[in-house]
Amino acid sequence: KKVDDRKEWLTSFMEDRRQRKLLGLPDEYLYGKATSYLTYNDFINKELVLFSNSDNERSIPSLIDGLKPGQRKVLYTCFKRNDKREVKVAQLAGSVAEMSSYHHGENSLMMTIINLAQNFVGSNNLNLLQPIGQFGTRLHGGKDAASPRYIFTMLSPLARLAFPEVDNNVLKFLYDDNQRVEPEWYIPIIPMVLINGAEGIGTGWSCKVPNYDIREVVNNIRRMLDGDEPLTMIPSYKNFKGTIDELGQNHFLINGEISVLNSTTIEISELPVRTWTQTYKEQVLEPMLTGTEKTPSLIIDYKEYHTDTTVKFMITMSEEKLVEAEAIGLHKVFKLQNSLSCSNMVLFDHAGCLKKYETAEEILDEFYQVRLRYYGLRKEWLTGMLGAESAKLNNQARFILEKIEGKIVIENKPKKELIQVLIERGYDSDPVKAWKESQQKDIDENSEEDTDKENESTAASGPDFNYLLNMPLWYLTKEKKDEMCKQRDNKETELENLKQKDPTELWREDMAAFIEELDV
Repeated sequence: KKVDDRKEWLTSFMEDRRQRKLLGLPDEYLYGKATSYLTYNDFINKELVLFSNSDNERSIPSLIDGLKPGQRKVLYTCFKRNDKREVKVAQLAGSVAEMSSYHHGENSLMMTIINLAQNFVGSNNLNLLQPIGQFGTRLHGGKDAASPRYIFTMLSPLARLAFPEVDNNVLKFLYDDNQRVEPEWYIPIIPMVLINGAEGIGTGWSCKVPNYDIREVVNNIRRMLDGDEPLTMIPSYKNFKGTIDELGQNHFLINGEISVLNSTTIEISELPVRTWTQTYKEQVLEPMLTGTEKTPSLIIDYKEYHTDTTVKFMITMSEEKLVEAEAIGLHKVFKLQNSLSCSNMVLFDHAGCLKKYETAEEILDEFYQVRLRYYGLRKEWLTGMLGAESAKLNNQARFILEKIEGKIVIENKPKKELIQVLIERGYDSDPVKAWKESQQKDIDENSEEDTDKENESTAASGPDFNYLLNMPLWYLTKEKKDEMCKQRDNKETELENLKQKDPTELWREDMAAFIEELDV
């Protein structure tokens, strides 16, 4: 078996790609205009390696946002649609395929949407989509979800708080056939890969990360912001009533709940995480009731009183058998213990290379470094944007005041002369537009601008004063003048407040708003 060789082969490819990115070199492809023949060596090392790497990218999530590409495309589409009311899962899948260039079958997309919305024990600790309808229960582990054409979903209120919209301005968006699609990765305020866990099998690597408690992760980030070391975290599943005990480094024991009611009756009120109620009944209790050739029956009868969220088996057995079972250990006899290993936490890091992490704290630390850097980038972007908006409002307010006072006359003057007057009086060409161009970012398609040909020619040929000259006459009224001056002062105050804040303060504010919504 060439397991290690395969890992080495893929690792050297990822390292090579990372170096190319750093040096700004183009990717190496197999087919060029001059290609007239192929060697097996080239095919394996330039073509097959791309497929194997894509397989890993689709199966193993990113450390930064905890998402696989399919999930990221769903989230991107939901953010872009910004639905205020629920939408059919089947309909949303079609929308995702169209908006984010999804090239695979829509069935798998519908299953991805359903998985993102599930919130039963053992699924998500923080479901990013709302499950409106039957999205599956712990009875069958989510396989009992209704058909996608009958169930609805929409963004969870927490999703936008975990993935702030303002961060979109510092992310690197991908392009597919000249269509802008989802970013390389999103940058949530908490490491979602620890919150919702991850599982996947790729080529050469597989990955399994358990879920951790949201508040515990947030508290650890706050500790790190204060300069303290994070506390050790133990896997935790939302609404799980059993216990998770640490056996050793990265090894845990998940226990269900069982209690003796009287000398012949016991009650099972919780199963280990990801042991589904129906499966447990068929594989554990039924053989105990009927017995097999090798083992006699252990129990006399059992009754079920479950709901779709809770477990309740009432089991009747003889006194002798119950005493025997207690001597061995009820958890062991009724298979209510599962081991959980965290020794295979393999994820893509921020540079797109696979990396194995030994502990949850190591994942948290790497996430912390990247996220803190991006808070710095966010602050830079916001400072520039607010500065440009402040300058624009300042110019507009001054223009209105000077027009009212009669210092500027615009009636019956040639356009060139008017522009010359504005330049001489020290007005800036559209500051927001100039700043966006300096950022090499496209001006938002949705911005409401009167772009007739005359305006475009002005913009192309010199300073752009449309933001002043296109203002309606209404702006010369006293109310509008006062409102404009007030807006200018507010924007300047906002900019001053932002400049005084540290990137860590921005992070704390985001987490406070998130936890407040979580507690609702």
